Amino acid sequence: MKKGKYELRIDDNLEAVLKSIDCHKSSLNYPSYKSTMENLSEKYIALIKPIGYVLVDENTVPIRIQCFVTVGEAIETVINTCFETHNYLEAMMLNALADRILFGATHHLYELISTHYLEAQKFLSTRFEPGNSDVSMSVQGDIVDSMKREYALDINITEAYMISPMKSLAYYYEISDENCSFGIDHDCSACGAESCHQRKYIIRLHKENSMHIIQGIYGENLLKVLQRNHVILDAPCGGNKTCMKCKITAKAHGYTLSQEELERIPESEQKDVILACYHMVDRDLDIVLETPKEHIVETGFIEFDLKLPQIYTSDDGVKFGVGVDIGTTTVAVSLVNLSTRKVVGTKKKINPQKSYGADVISRIMYINENKSHTLGASIRSTIMTMTDELIVENQIVGNCIEEMVISGNTTMIYILLDIDPKELAVAPFKTVELNFEDYQSSQLFKSKSNFKVRILPWISAYVGGDIVSGLYATHMMDQTGNILLVDVGTNGEVALKTDNRIITAATAAGPAFEAANIKCGMGAVDGAICELQMDRDEFVIETIGDQEPIGICGSAIIDAIALLHKTQKIDDTGFMKQEVMVFDNIGIYPEDVRQVQLAKAAVSAGIEVLLLEAGLTISDIDILFLAGGFGSHIDINNSAYIGLIPEGILEKVIVCGNASLAGSVRYLFEQNSLHEIQCIMNKCEYLELSTSMEFNTRYVCNMSFGDLKIME
Repeated sequence: MKKGKYELRIDDNLEAVLKSIDCHKSSLNYPSYKSTMENLSEKYIALIKPIGYVLVDENTVPIRIQCFVTVGEAIETVINTCFETHNYLEAMMLNALADRILFGATHHLYELISTHYLEAQKFLSTRFEPGNSDVSMSVQGDIVDSMKREYALDINITEAYMISPMKSLAYYYEISDENCSFGIDHDCSACGAESCHQRKYIIRLHKENSMHIIQGIYGENLLKVLQRNHVILDAPCGGNKTCMKCKITAKAHGYTLSQEELERIPESEQKDVILACYHMVDRDLDIVLETPKEHIVETGFIEFDLKLPQIYTSDDGVKFGVGVDIGTTTVAVSLVNLSTRKVVGTKKKINPQKSYGADVISRIMYINENKSHTLGASIRSTIMTMTDELIVENQIVGNCIEEMVISGNTTMIYILLDIDPKELAVAPFKTVELNFEDYQSSQLFKSKSNFKVRILPWISAYVGGDIVSGLYATHMMDQTGNILLVDVGTNGEVALKTDNRIITAATAAGPAFEAANIKCGMGAVDGAICELQMDRDEFVIETIGDQEPIGICGSAIIDAIALLHKTQKIDDTGFMKQEVMVFDNIGIYPEDVRQVQLAKAAVSAGIEVLLLEAGLTISDIDILFLAGGFGSHIDINNSAYIGLIPEGILEKVIVCGNASLAGSVRYLFEQNSLHEIQCIMNKCEYLELSTSMEFNTRYVCNMSFGDLKIME
């Protein structure tokens, strides 16, 4: 962890602040106190600026991390003025608000430090606080003096060790190779302040035969506490209470369930099951975590030719390379033998960031709101874990990795590199320039072995390196004619290559094709319905692994919509009178149809606008490459029937699998990979659809079902 100054998040949960001054919803004065609290927060919140300062003392054994956190003196001045003018209620409220934000800021700093060291497989102790834990108060003076010298801070400490500004805390952690703190920052159980309103609650996570402890502060959203502690849940809406999928088992939880939970959770389970995003932390909990089901992630890809193979020679034995595709939903890693140019093995997993939201905007919002590198740490850890597993499974020893090549959409690469992604979410969607430079694994992944890491560059905020990699994998630059590449995923990227141009666009299709915002939808796991047919008004289903049906995945959603339209359960406008069950309590609902309409209209309208820009019609297309995991498993005929892909060129469709992963692997095998990627980048143009009236018009026209034609 580098020494430095860190801007920390503002935890201004006003309900928790009111409770800290013993004002509850049942109190007679609650409405007026709440109004006063809201007005004060709006007026003065800008004065509260939580900042953390960190110093690393490597001369101590164990290494000591000194911390100083303050919210500044501006709010302290306002509080003192309120007391002096006898505005005691306002003074008390602002004092409680400042305390809440100060203690929340220390917890945020703990997250930042612990996340950093966790990547290096190091752990933080619990907090050592002067005056507690047998730590002398003189240590507080030492920390303050060190901070003043290093950062030239205008802070002071009295002989009685009182800090000015008063809303400040000085403390330290120790670094260990063992996880002795179990994720506990401040150990409230060891503190005598039983009535402290900043008290943290213990959440015990039970999984198989192990138990792990995390903490939550009163008033924190339970889902966010679990997310922060790397608990992977299915939460495609990112905690907005719309998907109803963040179901957890919390034994004898004691919460009052919301109406939505009562409707969603069977009565027999309601004592022990809740939706995490609906509840705030206000008690100790025992949560039982299920072992995640194995997701079926597409790792196969179209074969590619090598124009000028790379020749690897080494005195240290056989060298290997690693190709990586980071998708919004999934991660795939291939280990390749650089001498034989063969794929040795491939791993695939669900992207651990999925519990922060199914789409990139949800994840950008989480990072902005929480000022957290948790998502970056999680994907870096996942990539290295998958790489290490491949090495062990293939019985490879020594420092065998020569190079890693990573492709992914722009947001995923921003998060991987801990680049602030907020500019990607607002017009004009600016991106930083990613130079063609190599990273070192020891720096990026904190790995003990060191090898070169190449990140494939992006075209724009929403057409990323995964599309560049796909263009490279399919040899589109080497082919004549008009070629479409369509990645039917969350971003819905489309690329059109003509003889002299490559035009690209992102259609923002959303996660419907991956079933994230479908009521009974789920990922491609054992038991997911993956194919639907109709036999005399009865659904014939096929599930992954031939298991008992537990939900429906994206490929079967397409089948269902097509079949329901053919049997007139859905009309051309998408109207559906009521839900239709395909198996027991697994069904297709009217709101599901709307989600598919929005997604398929975006992709088909995007294709049309690119054709219009190039002066072509659909009959001019020679090849349509259908890329991505979803595109590899859908029924092409049903996709064309509902208007997802143009019906007139079905015989020209080539399913190319995970083209992004293929491009990463091809990069490892070719001598002139960098030059070819640069040529692709120089040729690519980006067409922004969000401001295109033509796109908007065609988007609306493509919303309906039926015989869709390219508009002339």
